Amino acid sequence: MKILIFLTNLLFISIVHSFQFNVGDKIGETFLIKNDKFQDGTFAFIAPEDKKFIEINKDGEIVFRFDIDVPRGYLKAGADVEWLPETKTFLVVIPRYGLFELDREKGKIWECKTPFISHDADLLSDNTIVFVNGWDDIGKNEPIYTHIDRDCNILKELYAEDLELDKTRYKDSNNPLIPASDTHTNAVQIIDDEHMILSIRNYSELVMLKNFKPIWRMQRKSKKIHDPVVIDTSKPIEEFEFYFANRRKGHQLMKVSYSDPDNPVSVWNSKDAKGESKYKHKRSNRFWTPLRTVEILPNKNILLTGSKAVGQVTSQGELVWDLRITQGFKHQEHSKNFIFKVAFIPK
Repeated sequence: MKILIFLTNLLFISIVHSFQFNVGDKIGETFLIKNDKFQDGTFAFIAPEDKKFIEINKDGEIVFRFDIDVPRGYLKAGADVEWLPETKTFLVVIPRYGLFELDREKGKIWECKTPFISHDADLLSDNTIVFVNGWDDIGKNEPIYTHIDRDCNILKELYAEDLELDKTRYKDSNNPLIPASDTHTNAVQIIDDEHMILSIRNYSELVMLKNFKPIWRMQRKSKKIHDPVVIDTSKPIEEFEFYFANRRKGHQLMKVSYSDPDNPVSVWNSKDAKGESKYKHKRSNRFWTPLRTVEILPNKNILLTGSKAVGQVTSQGELVWDLRITQGFKHQEHSKNFIFKVAFIPK
């Protein structure tokens, strides 16, 4: 029996890794789509085990692919993809390695190398770039936020000590396969010339800074926060509301207001998706965990991802698109191909 199980597993692994991810291949299966509420476009992400940049349509068909020439291990530590609409190119983060700009026709057209990068990067209106570092080693005082120009010159850095964190809140993932980090800062959003928000996973909090000094925190009812975004930046800051991904009582999309940081509310819970387990120990499919991305789309839907799923939820918490990646991807814990974050490209 043990030999049979071993051979079965070996066959499955060989099938997973024999997938080539060619343009035209269909790697996803649509479990749900409500066309009258769905925001159409394409969706780009990284297959870290096979070192490929992939863009798919709503049916899970590959429409573009680019081979990434970096050591495989880097891509599994929080690779990010951002769509740059002005130039119709992509900004791609290679964790602990650097970032580059990708043109569909020309390939890599710009690159900057740095070991202090992972999880999230954004191009600002002045053509400079900000990014975070989720792998700031404990005791080494490494930057968690960096602002650079296009010549890779550092304009500003922030460190854990700048956030005035409550050290009693620290809790790492306790995963023996993942090195411990200090803050594990996983997202940044620049609001204006003075304000920004940072997502601090290992302290389970959102922090807003003004002129690089903390002025607001959200800490209650949160666990391993990811990917916060201001819902409407045109409002006064005192009226801001935020979406964020949360891992307390299931993997949830949450909403919290600036005026009431102690009472975030659930918008959508991944355990309610078809075929997902309500209890961690059952390990039923788990397409939708860990929950990440949280991007507001033009029609106000929220783009979300799991290890093997891409979908859209309305602001009322209705799941209107659920695409499962059924070819070549596994849950993140297997350290193979898994979705970390997805970028939306409008039609």
